[in-house]
Formats: sequence, structure tokens, C-alpha cells
Amino acid sequence: TSGRGEVVAAAHQKTDEIETWINDLKRELVIATEPANEEAIAGGKIDCSLIIRKDAYKTPVDILIIQGKASQLAWKIREYKKYLLSESADADLASKLDLLLDISEVKIADDEEIPWENATFEHRTFVSILNTLTTIQIEIRLAEKEFLKSVSEITDVGGQQIIAVETNYK
Repeated sequence: TSGRGEVVAAAHQKTDEIETWINDLKRELVIATEPANEEAIAGGKIDCSLIIRKDAYKTPVDILIIQGKASQLAWKIREYKKYLLSESADADLASKLDLLLDISEVKIADDEEIPWENATFEHRTFVSILNTLTTIQIEIRLAEKEFLKSVSEITDVGGQQIIAVETNYK
């Protein structure tokens, strides 16, 4: 069994990996949508004020849906969530992660559902897709925070588990 410090470090590394992957995807989308957008990513971060063709939808959808980047993202989120749940004994963590990292199919009619990827990225403008990807990054950081709270409530002291108790005293 891993020590708590190792678990925390591994979770943080996995969070960083998925966030970096999303940042790389956003940069790929910026350049593929309009090669002149190089200037918008020159400083390492994306400067939305410099982006040309913010209303484009064909190229981003091609990369995300046709080329499968959205499916790769869904897989990464699913694996990340599985990892966090496998390392925590907190029964409430699953419901919190289900809310933050929901990649389930989306119901569009009583008897019809579409994949998360299509519901999230199809028929959206480029700038809306960038915003959605940033929101996913925030949700991943929040999921990491919930995970860290769940593993920090139980602490090993001299081989005995000490459970942190919440109190109203400050």
C-alpha cells in the first residue's frame, strides 16, 4: 500500500498530465483553426483577444469529433476518475466526482441519447469550445481537491489511523 504522501503526489501528477494534455489540445485547436493565431499562443498561454475566427466551428469539430480528440479526452477523464476512486476509501467521493467529471451520455429526447463528446463539442463555436475545455480543467482541479480532502481525513500516526474530526471550535 502506498503512503499518503505518495498517493497525493501521484494524484497531483495525474491531474497535471490531463491538464497539460488539454492545454496542448487547446493550442492545437487555436493553430488549426487559423494559422495566423500563432501570436495568440506566443506567450505560452492563450490570449483570446488575439484569436482570429472565434466563431469558426468546422475545424474544431473536425479535430474533436472526426479525429477523435473528444473521445480521447473522455477516456482520460474516465481513467482519472477511476484512479482517484481507487485510492480513496471515502464513500462520498464517488458522488462528488460524478458531478464534477460527468461524461455520461446526454438525453436529448425521451428515448434518445447522444455521446458526451457530441453534446459537449458539436455545433459549438471555437471560442465556446475553448471555454468548455477550460471549464473541464477547472473541474479536474476541483476533483483533485475533493480527492485530497478525502485522503487527508484519515491519517496514520505511529501505525494507528487517526480520523480527523470536524469541529465548530476555531
